[in-house]
Amino acid sequence: MSVQDIFGEEGALASRFPNYTPRPGQIALATAIEHALEHDEHLLGEGPTATGKSFAYGAPLAQAVLRSGRRAVVATANLALQDQLFCKDFPLIADVVGGGLSVARLKGRKNYLCLQRLEEENRSAVPVDGLDVVRDWASRTTSGDVSELPAGVPASSVDRLTVSPDECARRECPLYDACFAERARATAEAAHIVVTNMALLCTHLALRDQTGIETVLPAFDIVVVDEAHELADVARSHFGFQLSGAAVERVARATAKLGLPAAATALRTAAAAW
Repeated sequence: MSVQDIFGEEGALASRFPNYTPRPGQIALATAIEHALEHDEHLLGEGPTATGKSFAYGAPLAQAVLRSGRRAVVATANLALQDQLFCKDFPLIADVVGGGLSVARLKGRKNYLCLQRLEEENRSAVPVDGLDVVRDWASRTTSGDVSELPAGVPASSVDRLTVSPDECARRECPLYDACFAERARATAEAAHIVVTNMALLCTHLALRDQTGIETVLPAFDIVVVDEAHELADVARSHFGFQLSGAAVERVARATAKLGLPAAATALRTAAAAW
């Protein structure tokens, strides 16, 4: 199915939306993305609001992964956009392109209810506000995504019922087989497209560089970064470091003690210039 077959005046989208009007910018972007995917090229695309960027990259991407068997990761700037893509945009794209496209949503571990923590709080003498609501929801939810909790559960309670990666016992947890975070990871392993966020993508890349293992996200071949103008700040927090004036001064004093006063002076001069 070509770009025109999807976005043209008589294309698949027009058949689903009675008042559909083709957008030249969207078609141009989709065409460029299709070409980049076919030729394994990098592409930086930009479009104003209302261009329809998610469909412009989503439709060619869906066809590419179905055709090639490769896995793609779509990383967003925030969880709200991640949810929109997973719940609204990609279901329509999957309907348009057909072929049994599977899309998974993967968030950081802190976004999922921890069943072990829930058990611990059930036994705790310290009450948790909204625990009855969470317990009832936990018996019905299939995702365990705490963003889907009913209104009224305080953020402090959610924090007590979730765990960070450092706190998680993983395979040593007695409820590992029922873990919502692990289920989400397993679903992502079987998907054509994994919708995640930039923070999780950068965490994955940083750990992969250190260990050589795909530890956070499943292995992937294609990456699309939505709202990519925010990627630099996210990447800086994961791959960069901060150096304070006090830290520079400590290094300068240590350098001077080693008999390198010129180097110490250069460090202080550079720090002052920063």
